[in-house]
Amino acid sequence: MSRSLTVVSFGLVLLSLQNVAGQQSFPSDKDVLSKLAVFEKYIYIGGGKNLYKLNANLVPEEIIPTCTSNCTNSVNQLLLINENEKEIVICGTGNDGNCSQLDLNTLDRKNKTGSLKVPVDPHFPAVGLVTEDHKDLMVARSVCGNNTFLKKDEYIIVIASWKFKTMNIPEGVNENGTLKYLKLKTSSSGGPSFCIKYQQVLEDSGFSYFFTNQNKYSNTHDTVSKVSRICQKDEYYQTYIDAEIACQVGGKSYNILTDAVLVNGKVFASFSKSDGLFESVICFKDIQQLNSSLVNEKLDFILGNCTFDGTQSYLAYDDKFQVCENPQNLTEITSPEFTCADIPYETTHNYTRVIGKTTIPFNYSDTNVEGKITKLFTTTVNQKSILLAGTESGHVIQYSVLEDGSLHKYDTSSVPISSSREDKHIRDLYHFPDGDALYALTNSKISKISLRSCSEIGVSVCTQSEIMKLKDPHCGWCVFKNKLSKKSECIHKWISSVDECITLSISPQGVKVGENTIDIAITSDSLPNRNFTCAIGDIPGNNEMAGVKNHTCSLNVSKFSANHKITTIQLYEETGTYLIAEAPFLFFNCSVYKKCSQCVRKNGAQCSWCPVQGVCVDEGENCTNEGESWINWQVIQVDMCPILKNNNMNLYIHNGQQTTVEINVENLEHVENISAIKANFSSKPLDTCNYTASSISCSLNYEETEMMQGKKTVLINFFYQYKNNPNSMSEFENDFESKVIVYDCGWLGTRGCNFCKALSCNRYKCHWNNSTKTCAYSSTCGCARNNSQIECNPVCPEPIITKISPKDGPFKGFVNVTVMGTELGDISQNLSNIEISGKKQGSGDNKPYGYLWDKPDDKSDFDLQVRTGFLYSAKSQSTVNNKLLIFRLGDHEYILFVDFQLKNSSLTDIFPKSGPEVGGTRVTLYGTNLGIGNKVVERIPIGTDGKVQPIGTNAENYTVEFTTKHGTGTLNINFDLNGHRLHNPKDLNFTYLKDPDIMGIEPSKAFLSGGTVMTVTGKDFTNANVGKITLVVDGAKSAAEFCEITKNRTDEMLCKIPRAPTQVKEQLDDEPSRKKRAADCDGCVSVDIIISLDGVEKSFTLSYYHDPSIYKFGDGVVLFSSEEQYLKIKGDKLDLVATTSDFKITIGVEECSVIEVKDSYMTCKAPRTQPKPEKPGQSLPEVKVSVGNIHTTVGYIQYKQDPNILIIAGASAAAAVFLLVMVITFFVCKYRKVGSKARALEKQLNNLELEIKHVAKEEFLDMQTSMSTVNRNLIEQGFPYHSYQQYACNVMFATDYLMSDPVVSSYKMSDELRARARTGMERFQGLLENKFFLVSLITTMEKQKHFFIKEKSNFAGNLCAIMMGRMDYMHEVLQVLITQLVEDPSSKRGVKSLFRRSESITEKLLSNWLSLCLYPHLKDHTGSLLYLLYIATRKTMEAGPIDALTNDAKYTLSEEKLLRKYQGSATDEETTDVKFEAKALTLNVVVDNGEEIYPCKALDCDTVNQVKAKCLDQIYVNYPASQLPVDPTELLLEWHAGFSGRMILRDKDNTSKRDGEWIRVNTLAHYAVADQSNMALVDPRNAELSQQEDYVNLAQIDPGFDVNSMGSDQPLTAECSTSHDEENPMELKQWHLLKDDDANKKEKSAIDELYLNRLITTKLSLVKYIDDLFSLVLESSKCPPPVKFLYDFLDDLAEKQKIDSDTLHAWKSHSYSIRVWAMLIKTPSILFDINAPSYVSESLDVISQVFIESFSRTEQAVSKESPTQKLIFRNELAKFRTHVQEFYKNVKANVQKPDELGQYLTSINRNQQETTFNKNAALYRLYEQIKPYTDEILDDLSICQETRCLQLNKKLEDIFFMMEE
Repeated sequence: MSRSLTVVSFGLVLLSLQNVAGQQSFPSDKDVLSKLAVFEKYIYIGGGKNLYKLNANLVPEEIIPTCTSNCTNSVNQLLLINENEKEIVICGTGNDGNCSQLDLNTLDRKNKTGSLKVPVDPHFPAVGLVTEDHKDLMVARSVCGNNTFLKKDEYIIVIASWKFKTMNIPEGVNENGTLKYLKLKTSSSGGPSFCIKYQQVLEDSGFSYFFTNQNKYSNTHDTVSKVSRICQKDEYYQTYIDAEIACQVGGKSYNILTDAVLVNGKVFASFSKSDGLFESVICFKDIQQLNSSLVNEKLDFILGNCTFDGTQSYLAYDDKFQVCENPQNLTEITSPEFTCADIPYETTHNYTRVIGKTTIPFNYSDTNVEGKITKLFTTTVNQKSILLAGTESGHVIQYSVLEDGSLHKYDTSSVPISSSREDKHIRDLYHFPDGDALYALTNSKISKISLRSCSEIGVSVCTQSEIMKLKDPHCGWCVFKNKLSKKSECIHKWISSVDECITLSISPQGVKVGENTIDIAITSDSLPNRNFTCAIGDIPGNNEMAGVKNHTCSLNVSKFSANHKITTIQLYEETGTYLIAEAPFLFFNCSVYKKCSQCVRKNGAQCSWCPVQGVCVDEGENCTNEGESWINWQVIQVDMCPILKNNNMNLYIHNGQQTTVEINVENLEHVENISAIKANFSSKPLDTCNYTASSISCSLNYEETEMMQGKKTVLINFFYQYKNNPNSMSEFENDFESKVIVYDCGWLGTRGCNFCKALSCNRYKCHWNNSTKTCAYSSTCGCARNNSQIECNPVCPEPIITKISPKDGPFKGFVNVTVMGTELGDISQNLSNIEISGKKQGSGDNKPYGYLWDKPDDKSDFDLQVRTGFLYSAKSQSTVNNKLLIFRLGDHEYILFVDFQLKNSSLTDIFPKSGPEVGGTRVTLYGTNLGIGNKVVERIPIGTDGKVQPIGTNAENYTVEFTTKHGTGTLNINFDLNGHRLHNPKDLNFTYLKDPDIMGIEPSKAFLSGGTVMTVTGKDFTNANVGKITLVVDGAKSAAEFCEITKNRTDEMLCKIPRAPTQVKEQLDDEPSRKKRAADCDGCVSVDIIISLDGVEKSFTLSYYHDPSIYKFGDGVVLFSSEEQYLKIKGDKLDLVATTSDFKITIGVEECSVIEVKDSYMTCKAPRTQPKPEKPGQSLPEVKVSVGNIHTTVGYIQYKQDPNILIIAGASAAAAVFLLVMVITFFVCKYRKVGSKARALEKQLNNLELEIKHVAKEEFLDMQTSMSTVNRNLIEQGFPYHSYQQYACNVMFATDYLMSDPVVSSYKMSDELRARARTGMERFQGLLENKFFLVSLITTMEKQKHFFIKEKSNFAGNLCAIMMGRMDYMHEVLQVLITQLVEDPSSKRGVKSLFRRSESITEKLLSNWLSLCLYPHLKDHTGSLLYLLYIATRKTMEAGPIDALTNDAKYTLSEEKLLRKYQGSATDEETTDVKFEAKALTLNVVVDNGEEIYPCKALDCDTVNQVKAKCLDQIYVNYPASQLPVDPTELLLEWHAGFSGRMILRDKDNTSKRDGEWIRVNTLAHYAVADQSNMALVDPRNAELSQQEDYVNLAQIDPGFDVNSMGSDQPLTAECSTSHDEENPMELKQWHLLKDDDANKKEKSAIDELYLNRLITTKLSLVKYIDDLFSLVLESSKCPPPVKFLYDFLDDLAEKQKIDSDTLHAWKSHSYSIRVWAMLIKTPSILFDINAPSYVSESLDVISQVFIESFSRTEQAVSKESPTQKLIFRNELAKFRTHVQEFYKNVKANVQKPDELGQYLTSINRNQQETTFNKNAALYRLYEQIKPYTDEILDDLSICQETRCLQLNKKLEDIFFMMEE
């Protein structure tokens, strides 16, 4: 296949599939992505098989294959761009590691790959860079051991330089005598295998720095990270120096490097620990410091006489480089090799390569716990450096790099995943400088992740912004807009969030209340040079402040003079609109402060505290007592206030015990004058405390009769009072929060002796009392007085075992036993010597392998841990069930009896017995005694997560469950239960099957209550066992709902949609959120859902809408007549989500079959008679409606009774009344007759459509499956649009005109004529570009009587071809021409008929201009639905028989082409069945000798050529017709019928059935081809046809042909050599399905119900596609700018000319909608590269007519004489007409932006300038067209004033003279 076929255009479909919620992605299901590079605006992705070129929106621009051999597991190793040479180098593990060099723009291969190779093992990476001079490529390649792949002679090349021009490494010495590679020793040199893996390479100041993970030395296995430095100018790599690097954090060494980047002169590197844990750190090192450390390594090496242990060295040396000299001044580091200057040949011989001996430490910056860091990336955003860190768990951590080199994390993003099993490991990252999104690459896709929005609600002050505090450099503060924004959104002063907000320094910071005016000095270093105003609250400053740093704000603050108040002073820009900055300001009154610390805290108040008086006074005011200053003790600082100190320890007292507490005091002066210090404890005043200058001692008592807990907190406050101020008490400051803890030993010790003894003696005074067996208070902790004896450390009671688990176990294996109890000691007591029935248990010294300890709420309450249980491991070596448990606790031994049972376990069954290869199947194993022991399931070869589960609530029976892992084939079930391999007597197996393929969901919307059925489509669903649907809302998964897998349907699964979570309903009800969502989800909320089949998962988007409304009957009861058949129930938005099958309607005990559901009503077919009520005792049945989880009763129903007509003979008066009624009835009926018939017909048609709706759905099930295949291929391949040039040709010219006179080739003319024509045509083009000339020329040509419509069309086409790239000019010309056309219409046509038939040049020019301008709109918006309508029409028609000769079809929209029996046609048993039933066959087709088998659908009545066409169409789905490899008529269809027999099928051969003058075309049924037959499409030009006799099964040959003919000399499958009978030489007439006999053909019969059924059935299959297309075309928001201009222009003209609305409507409809779109619908091949069969065109023509009819403003009543399309589309036409009116109304209301049309036309001009139209040829053709009318044209030019003044007539006359000379 040519390269052009491998370049894929994804277009609109891919864009529609990209991730929502701020994320886009480009998936690659069949390729492994690993590298990313960017040049200009394009992103290049290196895959294992392809190179992808994407734009910034991840839309593919080009995809080319790069791997040609060994591609199965190929991985890209290297992707480098040389910007100077516009080249890209790509290397992968495929192609044997060889690299490719491609042109960056065209992606064409430039040079041979040369000798550049990379490792073929993806575990050994390669790194590289382009040198600073852009001439060389330095590449390092990882190796391990004796790697022959990179081996050269007796060494391995790891780092080397390649010349870009040749991509070759020099062999030996080049012309300059230099070498360019670094060698390592091979493992054969001795010692263990040496491994080195290159992780990254950086460059700085001419040096390349390679970062590795490697063995430290050649004779060690220790893995370390190293950095090696080489000067890029060094031809010998003798400047090589390496050294170990690491980062120490908290005593831990992180020495495995994962990546490194260079940021602002610092190397940032990510490290992990050698233990492989997921934690990573980021550390940094200044590049100059790193360089100095490496230089010191070499200096030490040289000064040490270049000695190094040869067994440790991994470098391979050449003898001539072993010279070690120490030149003068070496320590000054002036040698060129240290500065990377030009290194002379003789210099580098003096120094050998160096392996460093010390470790260079990196500085710690940040720790990441969100997964191991795998990739680093750096760029600048708004002149600030950022660092991105990608992890193996799919997170991208974003840092700002601050000036000091530290990192500040401002955000974390995640890669969107569609499955929990998707690989999230980030391989590469990118962020465009100053871009608003980042790109993350994983193995399966690249994702575009939008960054945080720079907006905050309700934040108007910079310092209050949370995002500013995050230091996100994408965001900042727009100073003069007073809001957070991006820099691009801020015109003036913008402060990056990395910088500080504008801050103000003010003096003073406060003022005493009562002041009237103040002057505040304001200072700021960051204010812009502007004028400002100041204010406090609503009080503005009295002056405008100018200057940059220093300002003075003068304010009148008398308004605040009376109140103590904290406020702010604000600084505004000069208009006073936007707040620039603010600072706190205080209006203070010292007297309001009641505590010392409040008074003297410097928060703007100038106050001091008077401790003696206990008051706060103004600073500087003396402390006095009633006017006398006897002690002037003032406190002016917080640390001078009297304060209580207790070393942050709480005070503990026992409940009911008088306890003395002592508290330290500081800053308490003049103690001799204190009268009292008192405490307020538990809100009760206490006696006076004792005190000194440094402490307070108080006796406290708290008593509570019943403390419900062991302790409680009680508040306490202390006050002091001086003698001379008896009325005032001041409160001490304190640092222990005024808390006292009251405790009760009895409560604390309720859990026993060990708990009591373990209580902390620093807090509690408790002791265990053996006599009372309680925990009690003791003044001495742990001891108590007993009969004058002091008892300490009493012996606790014996242990009590409360629980032993488990109580059973296996005969073989082990049991981990848990023993729970009380009084099992504390951590200080040893528990050992465990025996069971005399046998030692436990580990080692018979100790338990684990203990259970109590976990108190406050660990500080206990000095020791209390044991509550222990665990020991017991091996089942005994057959004795009842056992004795013996253990020793401290000095005591305890014996307990244990009831323990030993049992055997076995398996009996497994379910399910199969599942998908990916795993995820939950398997249940059944058996006996599976729940014994610890129920530990281990070592399941095919599964994980093994668990023993009880069956229901019965704890006696258990099963084993596990989840399968990935696997293939059939495997035996084995596992360990309680350490013993379980016996599998039945040989139970599990079989792995092919993974299901989840492809799509329908519908993708739901209502809030949920419960409607979603159909999941795909393949191989029955290979899985459990299907689920899970909602994902705000990152959280909801409980999964199970789906139904139908065993007889492998391609479908039914799921009930879950009820929407509460937050979804809240979002849907939220008006602002709904407005915000309107762009992508109008009236709904979109959430992610995960569809899973065992372990196979796929994500989709589901949109939730409000529940539909179902209206109740008006009076609660509805009267119903059985003659009506159908019951209608009204509602709102009924069909927005649910379909007919989702609704269930019941009437009493019977069901009312739902036939139709529309937006505002639903219809069901009611029972003939009134059903019985559902509930006994009810007189009328209820009507109930259920849809999903919604169940409602709409009311009751009562059937009308049939009236009995009684004829009663009455009086003459009654007879007269009866006669009068009859007369009146007659006239009324006559008046309404016409309307009644129309309504009756419409009702009949509606009922008929309802009846066949279900039939149509089943009839076209295969068609819908085919459309699913088409949609999938569109996603992969794109729509087959024509190129712009081909589209333009199709629009402007008829095919015959193009064929006879091609536009895009050089016009055929003589050399002499071409010479004259060149000059003449240049002048002619100049005239055409004059608007006056062009308008005059067109006006003249319009008037010529013999210039016919076809010539006018060609004139307009030639003119548009000439004006390619000048659509803006054509726009101006058209405005003049249209105005002329409207103001002065020709005499033959009225104003209303303008634009109807394009009879004028102006109308054709307008049509051409619109079509040429609409190409981007068609491709990006509406074209996709037009293509789907074409495909759906074709698939629908091909679902039934199509006559190959007449194109009549069973399923069609055209009554004329409906396949039916003509009146008077010859009777034939094969034509009597007018239903034309056909059998669908699936053929297994191969192309030529290909290996791939394609299943192709066909009908048994299809001819051979029809079958070939269908097969090609299904094999090359959506391929452009021009790129199809062969025409179906050129191929042979070969049937492989068994026993190696082959048979070529043909439309005609000597087996063809003949009947007189008729011969029937052969079909599959004629050859008796069965379902699943094997076929081959063979190209006779390539195939070697078998010479052996064709095999055919005689038993399957149709008996209608002569079997004896097989014995003739002619081959069975030979084409008939003549077209007539040999015996009767009359001309044979061919027929396929019906004999089309002209002699017998008469006028077709009136359409009857059978044929109408088929038309309606076809319409129902297509109505969705028609409705989708029409709705999109009539969507006013998507109205293209040229059309918007045209409609506005026509509106203006109509207003000026007083044109009525009907005429204006007709103008708009015919000029664009009908003229452009009706033609596209009828002939989609104008836009698409397709070969549309003629039978499809017939139906498309009907759809086109329906579209045209939609624009009619008058609606006519339907009758049997109405056109067929009006009959079958009557309902749709009414709806479309409404849409048209709304479309015109909304387009008129929309306001077009001033330059929107200009920008649009500019882009169109750019596209047209890339076309290759031969304008000279078009000019000459146009000239030839006007030449016969020379005189008329010159005369009109002479008459017109503008053209006459410009002498345009003279110029044209000169051109005529030149051309005709």
